[in-house]
Amino acid sequence: MLPQFVKALKKTGSGFFGKKGPTWVDFFFANATLTGKSFAPDVVAKYPEIGKHCALVHSLPELKSYLATRKETQF
Repeated sequence: MLPQFVKALKKTGSGFFGKKGPTWVDFFFANATLTGKSFAPDVVAKYPEIGKHCALVHSLPELKSYLATRKETQF
């Protein structure tokens, strides 16, 4: 399914799944990407667009400080 997600990201041209900016889908997918990296890093690594999307979402000012201070968990 990852190629379909890459295709959807390219289609919007915004870096997010929505044309005008982040939506709940972006937050959900970025979190799923982190989980995927911990279980199957080789699979996620095959799709650099997915990693870029995750980094973009996590660089949003509203999330950046929270993510820097939250407790690390496996999930």
